[in-house]
Amino acid sequence: MKIFWLLMGLLTLLPRMTRAELPAYEPVRRVDGVIRICGNDQMATLIQRWQAGFRTFHPEVRFENSLQGSATALYGLDLRKADLAFLGRPIFPYERYGTYERSWVFPVEIEVATGSATLLRKSPAFAVFVHRDNPLSRLSLRQLDGVLGAERGGGWNALSWDTSVARTERENLRTWRQLGVTGELADQPIRPYGPANLGAGAISYFQARVFGGGAMWNPALREYQDRAAMIADLARDPAGLAYAPLAFAAPGVKSIALAESDHGPGVPLTPATVADRSYPLARPVYAYYMPDDGHGALGPERGDPRVKEFLRYVLSADGQREVTRDGAYLPLPESVGRAQRGKLESREIPPERAVLGDATPAVAPVRIRLAADEGVFLPALAEALGHFRAEGIEVVPVKVESVAREDYLLQAPLHAGQIDACIHWFQHAVFGARHGLPVKAVMLFNDAPGMTVLVANRVKDRIRSAADFAGRNVAQGAGYGTKSVLTGYLAARAGLPAGSYTPVLMGTAGRQEAVLNGLRTGTVDVMTFQEPITAVLRGTGLVSTLYDLGDRAATTAVLGAPFPAQSLLMAPGYIAAQPDAVQRLVNAFVRTMRFVNTHSAAAIVEKLPAAYFTAETREAVTRQIDATLATYARGDYAMPPDGAKLATDILLGARFDDSEEGRWRGEGERAGFTATDLYTNDFVLRAMLANH
Repeated sequence: MKIFWLLMGLLTLLPRMTRAELPAYEPVRRVDGVIRICGNDQMATLIQRWQAGFRTFHPEVRFENSLQGSATALYGLDLRKADLAFLGRPIFPYERYGTYERSWVFPVEIEVATGSATLLRKSPAFAVFVHRDNPLSRLSLRQLDGVLGAERGGGWNALSWDTSVARTERENLRTWRQLGVTGELADQPIRPYGPANLGAGAISYFQARVFGGGAMWNPALREYQDRAAMIADLARDPAGLAYAPLAFAAPGVKSIALAESDHGPGVPLTPATVADRSYPLARPVYAYYMPDDGHGALGPERGDPRVKEFLRYVLSADGQREVTRDGAYLPLPESVGRAQRGKLESREIPPERAVLGDATPAVAPVRIRLAADEGVFLPALAEALGHFRAEGIEVVPVKVESVAREDYLLQAPLHAGQIDACIHWFQHAVFGARHGLPVKAVMLFNDAPGMTVLVANRVKDRIRSAADFAGRNVAQGAGYGTKSVLTGYLAARAGLPAGSYTPVLMGTAGRQEAVLNGLRTGTVDVMTFQEPITAVLRGTGLVSTLYDLGDRAATTAVLGAPFPAQSLLMAPGYIAAQPDAVQRLVNAFVRTMRFVNTHSAAAIVEKLPAAYFTAETREAVTRQIDATLATYARGDYAMPPDGAKLATDILLGARFDDSEEGRWRGEGERAGFTATDLYTNDFVLRAMLANH
């Protein structure tokens, strides 16, 4: 009896010895704020212990717990209602894929403890039971697969289909003789017992460890919802074999030792062998968090700093000591704890292209030559956030002027394959169609032109609408530009015939000084401009707003529909030949737009690389982005049909000046196309659905 209690004392000490080998917790950084936790309600006491211990180091951290079971955990992360999820089991493939579909990143999996050796509902290890009179005392995992599994083409490793675990019917073990049992039992068929299958898309821990993630079971399996009833039936069946937690052990059955390999030692299920993970079917306990910043951005930090700091505590000697004190779960072995800490600190970007059935990222990224209008920051932001890399694409910047005489002639290099995509105004699709060089918008970035029609205060009582432009001097930029087009449209819609007002046309150089001078000298009555000139004019105190086209709602109120501006343009031939590349690029930009929609100008500028600020200072770029953020589409980046029709009708009915660009825009065949020919929403709808 003394020897028995000595052995039990050693078993009790083993988890403490293992825990002591882990390093003590030392904060990497000071954190505060709220950490929202969801998941396994059976871990509530242990989680509260971890939280209390963590707050001794970080007293300004608060926790909000919503522990409603492992089945609800991933939804908390998916919907961004939780920062950290605890599960008593690994997530299923359908949960992993659902998370990717909703957020476009896979959760990071960290083992935080070991399940119990005996306690139900505490992630207990699985025992393999046979009848007490059965002479079998040991099985390898391969043999267990031969008994309970069936022929298969492979198995799920997360979302990767692993064909290395495929096996044939010849590897089935269906009689006791095949397991080395002799006597009268030898030629009897093995009768397998087990819990009810989880269903499609749900691979249990047992299947992952024994079947390599396979889903094919021995067709003779007797499924039980009540495991106590299953073991009771096994006690009456000398030819039966079952797996269940050790807590279901009963008279008439015995558990057998398991070996990792055919030639390895058989390991019995005890608290010690579960604690040190030598027992093959000991089960980990998991934490999951998202590696992005909550908006799809995969930065070098790879996760919320507060969550990672909390997990550093959990994976320390201090955190694992709380596991021992809790008494339900077992602490991590030192080697496992250090491995999980390494995973937590890893800054590798996971292969985000790994989706169901296509888990291997391309060896070489797909190269896409992209041109962009002046001042467009989206490609630089997408690159900095890692979205191009995540989609397996390499975006090569190209200046339109390097392959065309002027940027308004961008349609030709798109058709010639000199550039693959261009970020520019939707109007270029209209002008291209006019000249037999059709291009299509595959995504919308700005659903408002960002223009403001201002009136000089000295005449604002006499200019109350576009109908009052008659006889006035109207500054509206170049005569071929959108500012002139929209000003003319407002006047025409108000009933003014062409030539009713005097356009004060001015080129790009010195434009701001010229309009300011005209305003002060009284030679300009109405002004249509964009930022930053609009802010400068307002700063004089000499103007008032007549029409605001600064965001979608305001533009719709003035024009009757959104006005598509910056868009992602591609040639129809490229779209047809390279749909995967198009989808990847749109995917990356949808995620980038999600970031733009949820961050301030300062936060956006903080992400931009230093090389972006060669022409302007960070302060100037920040002011410009801040002034134009309202023009960016929010949440919906599909081309609005009414907006596309409005823009097409306005541009086809516009009068342009006699400049070379003006003549080009106004000439060409007008017949043979409609607004619906100028865009496709197929790619962006798929991207938005996956990243809603």
